[in-house]
Amino acid sequence: MAEKARLKMLDENSHTCRECHKMEAIAPMRKRGERAHNDALKKGNTNCIACHDNLVHAEAPLTPAFSQAIKAVTGSPEKVALR
Repeated sequence: MAEKARLKMLDENSHTCRECHKMEAIAPMRKRGERAHNDALKKGNTNCIACHDNLVHAEAPLTPAFSQAIKAVTGSPEKVALR
């Protein structure tokens, strides 16, 4: 179930997040998050679910299909975990 929801959010460019949260207004509390957000804005890879996959619901393991989908969207072979 988590994979289905993640893939849908990835496909929709995290539209449900963007309804309330504006990327430019987000101020991460840690330097690592600040760098990751700034890099995402510069690269145009601002799909929330690509990094924040276990943010809201119970933690679920990443599947190979979701990892491949992240790579296709972000161009990055690895996901940056921001929790």
